[in-house]
Amino acid sequence: MKVFVLSLFALGTVTATAWGQGSQVIIRERAKALTNPNNAPTGVPPAAQPARPNAAPAPDPVLNATLQNIAGIQLDLARLETNAAVKAQLIANLNAAPQGKKPSAGSISKFADDLATALAGRKVPSDQRKTLAQYCRAINNGSYLSPAQEEAIFDGAQKILQTAQVPAGDAAKIIADMKVIVRESK
Repeated sequence: MKVFVLSLFALGTVTATAWGQGSQVIIRERAKALTNPNNAPTGVPPAAQPARPNAAPAPDPVLNATLQNIAGIQLDLARLETNAAVKAQLIANLNAAPQGKKPSAGSISKFADDLATALAGRKVPSDQRKTLAQYCRAINNGSYLSPAQEEAIFDGAQKILQTAQVPAGDAAKIIADMKVIVRESK
């Protein structure tokens, strides 16, 4: 009888141990399936993938064109400091700036002439040249400007021209040209 009880006890212990290992195997296999859905057992639905943040939005072509135009005007302004003959490229970039009603070619040409004359041989700091290029683009889109924005542009351009030591008379001509362009582009 002792042998029978002992055998029954040994069989129960082995069965309990095997049963415990079975649950560990199941847990381990389930964890593998969750981490690698390609190895998941057949019939088990794959775990939901975590949401990924969206990739960068597609670039706006209008914004890209605007930024390229400003960069072109800025480059032309830098070249004007040493070579007034770059005026033709400046005129082309200024003519490309309007997004609505375009100012007359004569107004753009006069503005470019006055800028070329005023900036010849003068150094405009890079940050101010960029701002002046932005102003040049903005005045070509006068219909988008409020009166307060117009005044801020004219005042800002005046300050940049003073910093570059442009004579007051030449600066006044440039500001007058800018006002004509704003008026024509409305």
